[in-house]
Amino acid sequence: MRILLVDDAAADVELLEEWLRRGGATVTRAHTDLGAYHALEADEPLDAIITDLNLGFGTTGFDVARAARRLRPDIAVVYVSGEPMAIAEHAVEGAVFVRKGRPSETAMLVLQALRESRGELK
Repeated sequence: MRILLVDDAAADVELLEEWLRRGGATVTRAHTDLGAYHALEADEPLDAIITDLNLGFGTTGFDVARAARRLRPDIAVVYVSGEPMAIAEHAVEGAVFVRKGRPSETAMLVLQALRESRGELK
């Protein structure tokens, strides 16, 4: 599974990336919305995007996910956040929400959600 991981918190990204790789994923990182847009426009294959909701300056994870779906309609979307997920009406269709916790737990939940959304697990 090829994943674009978008989060402005460098420590969160590094730890989560490590656990995603342990789970068998190939990970590309972006620390800003602009970095995410650049990665999405590249010719590299991507199966999924995992984005934090609050990306600091610029747009939100919701905006990044909408752009991802415009450019790559079949991309799976997972939102991660430490904030309550009461704003689901802003999400793209079929997206999954995972609350941030320990990186190992977050990675496990993300990978499980992605596999289920692709029909690999039931």
